[in-house]
Amino acid sequence: MDVVGNLTGCSLSFGVGGNSATISCTSGNVHFANGSVVAIIPSSITVTLGVKARRVRVYVAGIRPPTPIQSSAGLPTVYLGNGEHGLIGVDEDQNTPRGVYPAGLVVIGHVDLPAEASTQAVTSDVDLALGSRERTSMLRIIRALTELAKLKERGSAVPIERQIQELGFDGPKESTIRDVLREARDLDPNR
Repeated sequence: MDVVGNLTGCSLSFGVGGNSATISCTSGNVHFANGSVVAIIPSSITVTLGVKARRVRVYVAGIRPPTPIQSSAGLPTVYLGNGEHGLIGVDEDQNTPRGVYPAGLVVIGHVDLPAEASTQAVTSDVDLALGSRERTSMLRIIRALTELAKLKERGSAVPIERQIQELGFDGPKESTIRDVLREARDLDPNR
């Protein structure tokens, strides 16, 4: 996209609270090639944080150069403006740099948003995807523990589920425990 003007002012900041962030934009001006200027008023928008950190583009849409009205008797040209603008928006576009573009798009800049606070702690403590080597190692440990505890082949899942709940964990459920125990028992020691 070709740049059709310059942007002055309009600095960005953001604050995080819970699972959302508020992005704020200070006032500024859009200077079009025809010499007209449109003011950007201070504005803010609240966005929901995601599980992962992400970079967002902050923009103002619908800003067009005012229509010039030629005056008579040698007086200066008067511009009929379309008012002050400032309703900012965000999207995932990371390629369009700060600037004024056709169709009234003014890109103010980009903001790096953190991940949602409640999910950061969970994902940093838990490795959600075990590799095949780690999975095989876990199954070997489970098989050894079932042998040490002398667990019967049938009926072991219920007391294990009860113990898991007593320890304060939420899951896995009986059917999952049964499947994991079966997989551990079927594990070939030569593997």
